[in-house]
Formats: sequence, C-alpha cells, structure tokens
Amino acid sequence: MLEKFFTALFALALFAGARAANVEPQNLKEGGEASNTAAIQEAIDRCSASGGGDVVFPSGVYLTGHFIMKDNVRLLLKPDTVILGSASPADYPRINLPSADADFNYTLIYAKGAKNIAIEGGAIRGQGEKFPRTGELSHHRPRNILFDSCENVSLKNLAMRSPAFWNAFFLHCDGVVIEDVNIYAMANANNDGLDISSKNVKIKNCSINAIDDGICLKNEHGNEFVVENVEIENCVIASSCNFVKIGTGSQSNFRNIKVSNCSFLRPSCETHLKWHSFGATKNTASKKAWRRGSRASRSRRSTAARSTTCRYATSR
Repeated sequence: MLEKFFTALFALALFAGARAANVEPQNLKEGGEASNTAAIQEAIDRCSASGGGDVVFPSGVYLTGHFIMKDNVRLLLKPDTVILGSASPADYPRINLPSADADFNYTLIYAKGAKNIAIEGGAIRGQGEKFPRTGELSHHRPRNILFDSCENVSLKNLAMRSPAFWNAFFLHCDGVVIEDVNIYAMANANNDGLDISSKNVKIKNCSINAIDDGICLKNEHGNEFVVENVEIENCVIASSCNFVKIGTGSQSNFRNIKVSNCSFLRPSCETHLKWHSFGATKNTASKKAWRRGSRASRSRRSTAARSTTCRYATSR
C-alpha cells in the first residue's frame, strides 16, 4: 500500500503538466580525469528552471565534485554510466548541518528542501579509499548522498560504491523510495549503507554490504521530528556491525517500523579483516556472527581458511 502511494505520488508530481525535454549536460569530459562539476550543475539548474524532467547522462565515467539536486529533476544514468566522486577535499564545500556529526558535513550529491527528485540507473562511486581514516582530515570525508528536508525522493536501479563516510543519508525527508539499489560500502570507516532520519520510507529489493551498519534509523538532528512509517522488505544485508539498527541517536520517537523477508549475512572476509584493523570487533554481535562460521573460521587458522567461510554476492 505504501509503495503504491509513493509511486503514484512521485509520478504525478514529476511528470504532470508541461515538461521540459530531456536535458544532457554540455561539454562532459569522459574518462574520470577532468572535472564535470560545473557541467552537471548547469544541466540540473537548466532542467529545473524549465519545469523539470530528466538530466540524461551518456555512457562513461564522469568525475565530479559536490553538486546540488533541484526540484522536479531526475538524473537518468545508462547502465554503464558512473558518477565518480572527486578524491580532493577541496571539491566538497561544508554544509550547514547541525548534528552530532558536525565534523562530517560534506557530500557528493546534495539536496536541501527539494521536491520530486530521483536518481536512476548506472552507478555512483565515491573514492572513499583515498580519504584518510584518522586525523583532522578524516573529518572531511564526504557521503555519496545527503538529502535534507526533501519531499518525494527516489533512488532506483542504482549501484552505489566506496563512500568515504556514510553512503546515503536522508534527513527529515517525507516520501522516500529506495528500490533495487546495490550498495557496497567498504572503502573507509563509518561506511553505513543507508542512514534514515525520515518518514514514509520504502526500502525494497536492495542488497547492502557495509563495513558499518547496513541500515541505520536515527533521530539525532532535532527533538521534534518523528521517524515513522518505514518499511524494509526483500533486502539482503551484510554488515560488520548491525544489519538494521534503530537509534544511534534517539532524541525523538520511532513509530511504525516494519522489516520483512530480509536476509542477514556476514560480509566478505576481506571486509571483516579490514574491520578488525579498525578495532570494531569489540562489537559483540559482530564477534558472535564470525564465530558462527565453519570450523576453519572458528579456529582462525589462516586468512585463506577464513576466506572460504565468507559469502556475499553482489552485482555491478
């Protein structure tokens, strides 16, 4: 029921009335070497100003820094299109986001108060492995996506890879659909798959492999907003920490949360061993999950032996 509501509402809001023709970013530089930030932002601005529609990307790898989504715009990526986040902290301006994580207010794709925005197809890949995990510069690690106070948001048929911090954070949004999204968040510390501080949220048919929390529902950015009407179904989630967690921050209430027909797995061995180096095996659940492996994994005879006990299938 909730899915039908979101689907109908988003389609009506995004495509009703006179729509602009599809917009293609001009002067894109393919290959992942030259920055396309200005070209992408110009296309989004132009599309939104003309009434909304699709910003269509051709096949290829397109390097970019921080850019902002606007009302009534869908980024439409071909299956082999990659939006590649810059590895330079200078390409990520600080965002005014009061929170418990005030030092991590940076993101690749951002929206504030936008309505009817979507990203479909292709892949978004940060270069989180190139950002330091410790020290002062580690506080400048960007998310792949941060949508703040938006309405009618959709991510579909999308691969998301290598965030430097949380992968995707939905803060105080109303109406979020995340469907057929494949997340591999293994590049750095604090790599959550999805962080949800929103209402009327549907997460369906997703696969998540995260070095930190798979899906984290939190409420630490204001004591009046209620995280409610969240459905998580038909997902496969692997995590070195928590598969689904409610309340890293719990300044307000959580209401009507449903998790159904999901599979919970250990992450890949490579990931688990990397997580060991962060000291995260102090987490009891993580250690117990590891001990539930085969005799070889329980004895920890060798890395090779442990690798035979870990399984997680991921595509793209």
